[in-house]
Amino acid sequence: MPYVLVGALALLAAAAFGARRAVRKGGEGAPTIRDTDSRGILEADEKELAAMLARIEAVEEPEPVMGAMCYEPVAMPQVAEYVCPVCGEKTVYDGSQARLVEYELPEARRIMSEMTEVTDLDLVLDESPFCAACAPETDSMPGMILRVRYDGGSEASNVVTVTDLRMLRGLLRGRLFYLTFNDAQRPLKPHVPRLRELLGLPAEEQS
Repeated sequence: MPYVLVGALALLAAAAFGARRAVRKGGEGAPTIRDTDSRGILEADEKELAAMLARIEAVEEPEPVMGAMCYEPVAMPQVAEYVCPVCGEKTVYDGSQARLVEYELPEARRIMSEMTEVTDLDLVLDESPFCAACAPETDSMPGMILRVRYDGGSEASNVVTVTDLRMLRGLLRGRLFYLTFNDAQRPLKPHVPRLRELLGLPAEEQS
């Protein structure tokens, strides 16, 4: 009987230790870097966003967490057709550009939709470089352009990747990490300079 009790206590201790590790890794109960109203909407301006980034730099970054390992390789498309949401014209891409149109652009749109649900920040994904009719001067590989507009009239514009948008989503959700394509968690702290660039904020917080 004493051995059973000791074994049960050991299991409880191990479970508690695992729970503490989960919190440190950014799971439920992890500290956040933003204040929200009852709807969870972030009323963001330059000052608030700069403060959130400063908090990320001030705290210890969470440990990375591995994501799902069961993803099967996806066959690369040889050709992809882009339909412009503005003018309706079609542009055909091949090679690496086809992958961008077929996979990364839809993922970028989904992430943008999620970000607009958690913040009132004016975010726009400009796809015009993909349309041969809207941007006939584009002779290189097109890119997605993120435009950030503030109430005061200032604006930031950057060519972005899906990873950039995932990092920004993590920030706007008040997390210390962002989720990769397979839901792995990666700390935001090393990417604060890039986030400042995306948001049009000074390279270093002004005192």
